[in-house]
Amino acid sequence: MKKIMFWTLILAISFVFVLGGFSPKNAEAIPTFARKYRTSCTTCHIAIPKRNAFGDAFRRLGYRMPGGDEAYVKEKPVSLGAEAWKEVWPEAVWPGLLPATVPIAFYGHQRFVWTEDADADTNFDAPHELEMLIGGNWGERISFFGEWLVFEKEFANDEDKLGALYVQFNDLLGDTQGMVNLKFGRFETGAARGFKDDNRLTSSHFMAYDYTVETGGSDKNLRTKQSGLELNGIISSRVEYAFGIVNGNGTNSDNNSDKDLFYRVGFKLGGMGLDGSGAASDPEIGKLVQKDNWRDDSITVGTFGYFGKPSDEGTPDEDYNRLGVDLRLQYSRLDIGGAVVFGNDEVAGGADIDSTAFVVDAQYLFYPWLMANLRYGSKEFDSTQGDKEGVVANLTVLQRANIRWSLEYFTYLEDTDGADTFKVNVMFAF
Repeated sequence: MKKIMFWTLILAISFVFVLGGFSPKNAEAIPTFARKYRTSCTTCHIAIPKRNAFGDAFRRLGYRMPGGDEAYVKEKPVSLGAEAWKEVWPEAVWPGLLPATVPIAFYGHQRFVWTEDADADTNFDAPHELEMLIGGNWGERISFFGEWLVFEKEFANDEDKLGALYVQFNDLLGDTQGMVNLKFGRFETGAARGFKDDNRLTSSHFMAYDYTVETGGSDKNLRTKQSGLELNGIISSRVEYAFGIVNGNGTNSDNNSDKDLFYRVGFKLGGMGLDGSGAASDPEIGKLVQKDNWRDDSITVGTFGYFGKPSDEGTPDEDYNRLGVDLRLQYSRLDIGGAVVFGNDEVAGGADIDSTAFVVDAQYLFYPWLMANLRYGSKEFDSTQGDKEGVVANLTVLQRANIRWSLEYFTYLEDTDGADTFKVNVMFAF
Protein backbone atom coordinates (compact mmCIF):
# COMPACT_ATOMS: atom_id res chain seq x y z
CA MET A 1 0.00 0.00 0.00
CA LYS A 2 2.79 2.42 0.84
CA LYS A 3 4.35 1.83 -2.61
CA ILE A 4 1.02 2.74 -4.17
CA MET A 5 0.95 5.92 -2.10
CA PHE A 6 4.52 6.76 -3.13
CA TRP A 7 3.62 6.67 -6.82
CA THR A 8 0.41 8.52 -6.13
CA LEU A 9 2.44 11.25 -4.47
CA ILE A 10 4.83 11.43 -7.42
CA LEU A 11 1.92 11.80 -9.87
CA ALA A 12 0.26 14.40 -7.66
CA ILE A 13 3.48 16.41 -7.38
CA SER A 14 3.76 16.36 -11.17
CA PHE A 15 0.20 17.65 -11.36
CA VAL A 16 0.99 20.52 -9.00
CA PHE A 17 4.08 21.47 -11.00
CA VAL A 18 1.91 21.66 -14.11
CA LEU A 19 -0.73 23.62 -12.24
CA GLY A 20 1.92 26.00 -10.94
CA GLY A 21 3.00 26.71 -14.49
CA PHE A 22 -0.30 28.47 -15.03
CA SER A 23 0.14 30.73 -12.00
CA PRO A 24 0.30 34.37 -13.09
CA LYS A 25 3.07 36.74 -12.11
CA ASN A 26 0.67 39.38 -10.78
CA ALA A 27 -1.68 38.66 -7.89
CA GLU A 28 -4.64 40.62 -6.64
CA ALA A 29 -4.49 42.26 -3.23
CA ILE A 30 -6.57 40.55 -0.53
CA PRO A 31 -7.97 40.20 2.07
CA THR A 32 -8.44 42.82 4.84
CA PHE A 33 -4.93 44.30 5.09
CA ALA A 34 -4.30 43.88 1.38
CA ARG A 35 -7.41 45.95 0.68
CA LYS A 36 -6.42 48.59 3.22
CA TYR A 37 -2.94 49.10 1.77
CA ARG A 38 -3.73 48.09 -1.85
CA THR A 39 -0.94 45.53 -1.89
CA SER A 40 -0.54 41.83 -2.56
CA CYS A 41 -0.86 39.19 0.16
CA THR A 42 2.75 38.32 -0.64
CA THR A 43 3.88 41.61 0.88
CA CYS A 44 3.44 40.00 4.31
CA HIS A 45 3.13 36.29 3.47
CA ILE A 46 5.34 33.73 1.78
CA ALA A 47 2.22 31.61 1.35
CA ILE A 48 -0.98 31.98 3.34
CA PRO A 49 -0.86 31.83 6.29
CA LYS A 50 2.97 31.74 6.66
CA ARG A 51 4.35 35.24 7.16
CA ASN A 52 7.67 36.62 6.01
CA ALA A 53 9.84 38.88 8.20
CA PHE A 54 7.90 41.99 7.17
CA GLY A 55 4.59 40.34 8.02
CA ASP A 56 5.88 39.30 11.44
CA ALA A 57 6.97 42.88 12.14
CA PHE A 58 3.57 44.16 11.00
CA ARG A 59 1.89 41.76 13.46
CA ARG A 60 4.19 42.65 16.36
CA LEU A 61 3.53 46.37 15.85
CA GLY A 62 -0.21 45.92 16.19
CA TYR A 63 -0.98 45.64 12.46
CA ARG A 64 0.85 48.84 11.62
CA MET A 65 3.51 49.50 9.03
CA PRO A 66 7.05 49.96 10.38
CA GLY A 67 7.64 53.68 10.72
CA GLY A 68 3.94 54.53 10.65
CA ASP A 69 0.85 53.85 8.58
CA GLU A 70 0.12 57.29 7.17
CA ALA A 71 2.06 57.02 3.90
CA TYR A 72 0.75 53.56 3.02
CA VAL A 73 -2.97 53.51 3.83
CA LYS A 74 -5.06 53.66 0.65
CA GLU A 75 -8.46 53.28 2.33
CA LYS A 76 -8.60 56.34 4.54
CA PRO A 77 -10.13 55.61 7.98
CA VAL A 78 -13.08 57.44 9.49
CA SER A 79 -12.02 60.01 12.11
CA LEU A 80 -13.78 59.86 15.47
CA GLY A 81 -13.05 63.39 16.60
CA ALA A 82 -10.69 66.18 15.60
CA GLU A 83 -6.95 66.15 16.26
CA ALA A 84 -7.41 69.33 18.30
CA TRP A 85 -9.24 67.30 20.93
CA LYS A 86 -5.88 65.95 22.05
CA GLU A 87 -4.87 69.44 23.17
CA VAL A 88 -7.89 69.84 25.47
CA TRP A 89 -7.94 66.33 26.95
CA PRO A 90 -9.26 65.40 29.55
CA GLU A 91 -12.01 67.89 28.79
CA ALA A 92 -12.69 65.99 25.52
CA VAL A 93 -12.71 62.36 24.39
CA TRP A 94 -9.38 61.41 22.82
CA PRO A 95 -9.89 61.23 19.02
CA GLY A 96 -9.85 57.81 17.38
CA LEU A 97 -10.33 56.07 14.05
CA LEU A 98 -12.61 53.50 12.48
CA PRO A 99 -11.45 51.33 9.55
CA ALA A 100 -12.78 52.61 6.21
CA THR A 101 -14.48 49.28 5.54
CA VAL A 102 -15.63 46.47 7.83
CA PRO A 103 -12.34 44.62 8.57
CA ILE A 104 -13.56 41.09 7.88
CA ALA A 105 -11.94 38.39 5.76
CA PHE A 106 -12.54 34.66 5.25
CA TYR A 107 -10.48 31.64 4.41
CA GLY A 108 -11.48 28.07 3.71
CA HIS A 109 -10.04 24.61 3.18
CA GLN A 110 -11.16 21.88 0.76
CA ARG A 111 -9.41 18.52 1.13
CA PHE A 112 -9.06 15.08 -0.32
CA VAL A 113 -7.75 12.69 2.34
CA TRP A 114 -6.38 9.15 2.09
CA THR A 115 -5.92 7.26 5.40
CA GLU A 116 -4.04 3.98 5.56
CA ASP A 117 -6.10 0.86 6.45
CA ALA A 118 -9.21 2.89 7.29
CA ASP A 119 -12.72 1.60 6.59
CA ALA A 120 -13.19 4.60 4.34
CA ASP A 121 -9.62 5.08 3.19
CA THR A 122 -10.50 7.91 0.79
CA ASN A 123 -12.57 10.92 1.75
CA PHE A 124 -13.57 14.19 0.10
CA ASP A 125 -13.28 16.38 3.19
CA ALA A 126 -14.85 19.37 1.49
CA PRO A 127 -15.54 21.70 3.06
CA HIS A 128 -13.03 21.03 5.82
CA GLU A 129 -13.15 24.50 7.34
CA LEU A 130 -14.47 28.01 6.82
CA GLU A 131 -13.05 30.66 9.11
CA MET A 132 -13.83 34.34 9.55
CA LEU A 133 -10.99 36.70 10.48
CA ILE A 134 -11.16 40.26 11.77
CA GLY A 135 -8.20 42.52 12.31
CA GLY A 136 -7.04 46.10 12.28
CA ASN A 137 -6.45 49.05 14.55
CA TRP A 138 -8.20 52.07 15.94
CA GLY A 139 -5.42 54.53 15.34
CA GLU A 140 -1.79 54.15 16.31
CA ARG A 141 -2.19 52.81 19.84
CA ILE A 142 -4.97 50.19 19.84
CA SER A 143 -5.22 47.11 17.62
CA PHE A 144 -7.43 44.03 17.52
CA PHE A 145 -7.61 40.54 16.02
CA GLY A 146 -10.14 37.72 16.07
CA GLU A 147 -10.96 34.43 14.37
CA TRP A 148 -14.23 32.54 14.31
CA LEU A 149 -14.72 29.03 12.93
CA VAL A 150 -17.86 29.42 10.87
CA PHE A 151 -17.62 25.71 10.07
CA GLU A 152 -15.38 22.91 11.28
CA LYS A 153 -17.00 19.60 12.11
CA GLU A 154 -14.64 18.89 15.02
CA PHE A 155 -16.10 21.77 17.07
CA ALA A 156 -19.69 21.62 18.22
CA ASN A 157 -20.12 24.64 20.51
CA ASP A 158 -19.51 28.35 20.18
CA GLU A 159 -16.69 28.50 22.72
CA ASP A 160 -14.67 25.95 20.73
CA LYS A 161 -15.37 27.82 17.50
CA LEU A 162 -13.85 31.02 18.87
CA GLY A 163 -10.18 30.71 17.98
CA ALA A 164 -8.93 34.06 19.20
CA LEU A 165 -10.22 37.52 20.07
CA TYR A 166 -8.04 40.14 21.68
CA VAL A 167 -7.31 43.83 21.94
CA GLN A 168 -3.74 45.08 22.17
CA PHE A 169 -2.77 48.45 23.63
CA ASN A 170 0.44 49.47 21.84
CA ASP A 171 3.39 51.68 22.77
CA LEU A 172 2.50 52.17 26.42
CA LEU A 173 5.73 54.14 26.90
CA GLY A 174 4.97 56.59 24.12
CA ASP A 175 6.09 56.53 20.48
CA THR A 176 8.50 53.61 20.94
CA GLN A 177 7.55 51.33 18.00
CA GLY A 178 6.32 48.32 19.93
CA MET A 179 8.59 48.41 22.98
CA VAL A 180 5.80 47.81 25.54
CA ASN A 181 2.36 46.48 24.59
CA LEU A 182 -0.47 44.96 26.61
CA LYS A 183 -2.70 42.26 25.12
CA PHE A 184 -6.06 41.32 26.65
CA GLY A 185 -8.36 38.56 25.45
CA ARG A 186 -7.91 35.09 24.02
CA PHE A 187 -4.70 34.35 22.12
CA GLU A 188 -1.88 31.91 21.47
CA THR A 189 0.53 32.39 24.38
CA GLY A 190 4.05 33.65 23.92
CA ALA A 191 5.39 30.23 24.94
CA ALA A 192 4.27 28.85 21.56
CA ARG A 193 5.51 31.60 19.27
CA GLY A 194 8.81 30.06 18.23
CA PHE A 195 6.76 27.77 15.99
CA LYS A 196 3.44 29.59 15.77
CA ASP A 197 0.63 27.24 14.87
CA ASP A 198 -0.99 29.77 12.54
CA ASN A 199 2.31 30.30 10.70
CA ARG A 200 2.82 26.80 9.32
CA LEU A 201 2.54 25.52 5.73
CA THR A 202 1.33 22.04 6.70
CA SER A 203 -2.04 20.85 7.90
CA SER A 204 -0.15 18.77 10.49
CA HIS A 205 0.68 20.57 13.73
CA PHE A 206 4.13 20.85 15.31
CA MET A 207 4.36 17.74 17.49
CA ALA A 208 6.44 19.41 20.21
CA TYR A 209 3.71 22.02 20.74
CA ASP A 210 0.74 19.70 20.23
CA TYR A 211 1.20 16.85 22.71
CA THR A 212 -0.57 16.25 26.01
CA VAL A 213 0.09 13.93 28.93
CA GLU A 214 -3.25 12.23 29.36
CA THR A 215 -2.62 10.85 32.84
CA GLY A 216 -1.16 14.07 34.19
CA GLY A 217 -2.38 17.60 34.72
CA SER A 218 -1.76 18.92 31.21
CA ASP A 219 -5.03 18.28 29.41
CA LYS A 220 -4.02 21.23 27.19
CA ASN A 221 -1.05 21.64 24.89
CA LEU A 222 1.22 24.62 24.24
CA ARG A 223 -0.61 25.68 21.09
CA THR A 224 -4.00 25.91 22.82
CA LYS A 225 -5.28 29.48 22.82
CA GLN A 226 -5.87 30.87 26.30
CA SER A 227 -7.74 33.77 27.88
CA GLY A 228 -5.75 36.28 29.90
CA LEU A 229 -3.23 39.12 29.81
CA GLU A 230 0.14 39.39 28.08
CA LEU A 231 2.85 42.05 28.24
CA ASN A 232 5.03 41.93 25.13
CA GLY A 233 7.38 44.07 23.11
CA ILE A 234 10.61 44.61 21.21
CA ILE A 235 13.85 46.04 22.61
CA SER A 236 16.42 47.66 20.30
CA SER A 237 14.75 45.96 17.30
CA ARG A 238 16.53 42.65 18.05
CA VAL A 239 15.09 41.30 21.32
CA GLU A 240 11.49 40.21 21.76
CA TYR A 241 9.78 39.32 25.02
CA ALA A 242 6.38 38.17 26.23
CA PHE A 243 5.14 37.47 29.76
CA GLY A 244 1.59 36.60 30.68
CA ILE A 245 -1.04 35.11 32.94
CA VAL A 246 -3.99 33.08 31.59
CA ASN A 247 -6.86 30.94 32.83
CA GLY A 248 -5.09 27.79 31.68
CA ASN A 249 -8.17 25.76 30.79
CA GLY A 250 -8.45 26.82 27.16
CA THR A 251 -11.83 28.51 27.67
CA ASN A 252 -13.10 31.98 28.50
CA SER A 253 -14.54 31.02 31.90
CA ASP A 254 -12.52 29.48 34.72
CA ASN A 255 -13.77 27.23 37.52
CA ASN A 256 -10.94 27.88 39.97
CA SER A 257 -8.68 30.70 41.12
CA ASP A 258 -5.42 29.11 39.92
CA LYS A 259 -3.86 30.73 36.86
CA ASP A 260 -1.08 29.71 34.47
CA LEU A 261 2.06 31.74 33.77
CA PHE A 262 4.22 31.82 30.65
CA TYR A 263 7.16 33.67 29.12
CA ARG A 264 9.24 33.93 25.97
CA VAL A 265 12.47 35.78 25.25
CA GLY A 266 14.06 35.73 21.80
CA PHE A 267 16.99 37.33 19.97
CA LYS A 268 17.48 37.85 16.24
CA LEU A 269 20.86 38.30 14.59
CA GLY A 270 20.96 39.68 11.05
CA GLY A 271 18.12 40.23 8.63
CA MET A 272 15.25 42.63 9.14
CA GLY A 273 14.70 43.95 12.65
CA LEU A 274 11.86 42.47 14.68
CA ASP A 275 10.19 45.88 14.44
CA GLY A 276 10.60 46.01 10.66
CA SER A 277 13.72 48.18 10.69
CA GLY A 278 15.56 47.70 7.42
CA ALA A 279 12.37 46.91 5.49
CA ALA A 280 12.50 47.81 1.82
CA SER A 281 9.88 50.51 1.29
CA ASP A 282 9.47 53.97 -0.17
CA PRO A 283 7.27 56.10 2.09
CA GLU A 284 7.50 59.08 -0.26
CA ILE A 285 5.28 57.28 -2.73
CA GLY A 286 3.55 55.01 -0.23
CA LYS A 287 4.81 51.88 -1.97
CA LEU A 288 5.96 48.61 -0.43
CA VAL A 289 8.87 46.94 -2.21
CA GLN A 290 8.01 43.27 -2.70
CA LYS A 291 11.04 41.94 -4.63
CA ASP A 292 12.60 38.96 -2.84
CA ASN A 293 10.57 39.74 0.29
CA TRP A 294 10.80 36.07 1.25
CA ARG A 295 14.53 36.44 1.94
CA ASP A 296 15.74 37.33 5.43
CA ASP A 297 19.25 36.01 6.11
CA SER A 298 19.25 35.70 9.88
CA ILE A 299 19.51 33.54 13.01
CA THR A 300 16.83 33.66 15.69
CA VAL A 301 17.07 31.90 19.05
CA GLY A 302 14.51 31.87 21.83
CA THR A 303 13.67 30.34 25.17
CA PHE A 304 10.21 29.86 26.63
CA GLY A 305 8.32 28.39 29.53
CA TYR A 306 4.77 27.55 30.58
CA PHE A 307 3.81 26.84 34.19
CA GLY A 308 0.35 25.33 34.48
CA LYS A 309 -2.08 24.56 37.25
CA PRO A 310 -4.89 21.97 37.14
CA SER A 311 -7.82 23.04 34.99
CA ASP A 312 -10.40 21.71 37.46
CA GLU A 313 -10.81 22.59 41.11
CA GLY A 314 -11.10 18.92 42.05
CA THR A 315 -7.71 17.81 40.64
CA PRO A 316 -5.06 18.99 43.12
CA ASP A 317 -1.35 18.21 42.87
CA GLU A 318 -1.36 18.02 39.08
CA ASP A 319 0.77 21.01 38.11
CA TYR A 320 2.51 20.82 34.77
CA ASN A 321 5.48 22.69 33.38
CA ARG A 322 7.01 23.12 29.93
CA LEU A 323 10.46 24.58 29.25
CA GLY A 324 12.02 24.85 25.83
CA VAL A 325 14.42 26.47 23.39
CA ASP A 326 14.04 27.09 19.67
CA LEU A 327 16.39 28.05 16.85
CA ARG A 328 15.72 29.29 13.33
CA LEU A 329 18.21 29.82 10.50
CA GLN A 330 17.22 31.60 7.30
CA TYR A 331 19.61 31.87 4.39
CA SER A 332 18.67 32.65 0.82
CA ARG A 333 15.81 30.28 -0.08
CA LEU A 334 16.31 27.94 2.90
CA ASP A 335 14.42 28.27 6.18
CA ILE A 336 15.33 25.66 8.79
CA GLY A 337 14.57 25.53 12.49
CA GLY A 338 14.14 23.29 15.47
CA ALA A 339 12.86 23.23 19.03
CA VAL A 340 13.02 21.00 22.07
CA VAL A 341 10.42 21.03 24.86
CA PHE A 342 10.99 19.48 28.29
CA GLY A 343 7.88 18.70 30.32
CA ASN A 344 7.03 17.64 33.85
CA ASP A 345 3.53 16.60 34.94
CA GLU A 346 2.49 15.86 38.48
CA VAL A 347 0.10 12.93 38.90
CA ALA A 348 -2.09 12.74 42.00
CA GLY A 349 -1.12 9.64 43.96
CA GLY A 350 1.64 8.65 41.53
CA ALA A 351 5.08 9.49 40.19
CA ASP A 352 5.68 12.56 38.06
CA ILE A 353 5.79 12.07 34.29
CA ASP A 354 8.73 13.64 32.45
CA SER A 355 8.54 14.21 28.72
CA THR A 356 10.77 15.44 25.90
CA ALA A 357 9.50 16.56 22.51
CA PHE A 358 11.42 17.64 19.40
CA VAL A 359 10.64 19.29 16.12
CA VAL A 360 12.98 19.94 13.18
CA ASP A 361 11.47 21.80 10.25
CA ALA A 362 13.05 22.65 6.88
CA GLN A 363 11.51 24.69 4.06
CA TYR A 364 12.91 25.50 0.66
CA LEU A 365 11.54 28.02 -1.81
CA PHE A 366 12.10 26.98 -5.44
CA TYR A 367 10.11 29.90 -6.83
CA PRO A 368 7.95 32.51 -5.06
CA TRP A 369 4.97 30.28 -5.95
CA LEU A 370 6.53 26.85 -5.29
CA MET A 371 7.99 25.61 -2.00
CA ALA A 372 8.64 22.35 -0.13
CA ASN A 373 8.48 21.56 3.58
CA LEU A 374 9.97 18.55 5.40
CA ARG A 375 9.48 18.06 9.16
CA TYR A 376 10.44 15.54 11.83
CA GLY A 377 8.70 15.42 15.20
CA SER A 378 8.93 13.19 18.24
CA LYS A 379 7.61 12.90 21.79
CA GLU A 380 9.05 10.67 24.52
CA PHE A 381 7.78 9.89 28.03
CA ASP A 382 9.24 8.12 31.05
CA SER A 383 5.93 6.28 31.44
CA THR A 384 3.56 4.05 29.47
CA GLN A 385 2.13 7.10 27.73
CA GLY A 386 3.60 6.00 24.39
CA ASP A 387 6.54 7.48 22.48
CA LYS A 388 5.97 8.54 18.88
CA GLU A 389 8.01 9.77 15.92
CA GLY A 390 6.60 11.16 12.70
CA VAL A 391 7.64 12.77 9.42
CA VAL A 392 5.59 15.09 7.23
CA ALA A 393 6.42 16.13 3.66
CA ASN A 394 4.56 18.99 2.04
CA LEU A 395 4.66 20.63 -1.40
CA THR A 396 2.91 23.99 -1.72
CA VAL A 397 1.93 25.90 -4.87
CA LEU A 398 0.39 29.36 -5.08
CA GLN A 399 -2.05 29.39 -7.97
CA ARG A 400 -2.76 32.98 -6.92
CA ALA A 401 -1.54 34.90 -3.89
CA ASN A 402 -4.81 33.98 -2.18
CA ILE A 403 -5.27 30.45 -3.58
CA ARG A 404 -2.86 27.81 -2.33
CA TRP A 405 -2.62 24.12 -3.24
CA SER A 406 -0.64 21.65 -1.15
CA LEU A 407 0.20 17.97 -1.19
CA GLU A 408 1.06 16.45 2.15
CA TYR A 409 2.12 13.00 3.32
CA PHE A 410 2.39 12.14 7.02
CA THR A 411 3.88 8.90 8.32
CA TYR A 412 4.77 7.55 11.75
CA LEU A 413 8.16 5.85 11.83
CA GLU A 414 6.59 2.95 13.74
CA ASP A 415 3.54 1.42 12.05
CA THR A 416 1.93 0.72 15.43
CA ASP A 417 1.90 4.44 16.32
CA GLY A 418 -0.83 5.36 13.86
CA ALA A 419 -2.00 5.41 10.27
CA ASP A 420 -0.26 7.18 7.41
CA THR A 421 -2.24 9.93 5.68
CA PHE A 422 -2.05 11.74 2.36
CA LYS A 423 -3.87 15.02 1.75
CA VAL A 424 -4.53 17.27 -1.20
CA ASN A 425 -5.63 20.64 0.15
CA VAL A 426 -6.74 23.84 -1.50
CA MET A 427 -6.83 26.92 0.73
CA PHE A 428 -8.40 30.19 -0.37
CA ALA A 429 -8.80 33.59 1.26
CA PHE A 430 -10.94 36.56 0.39
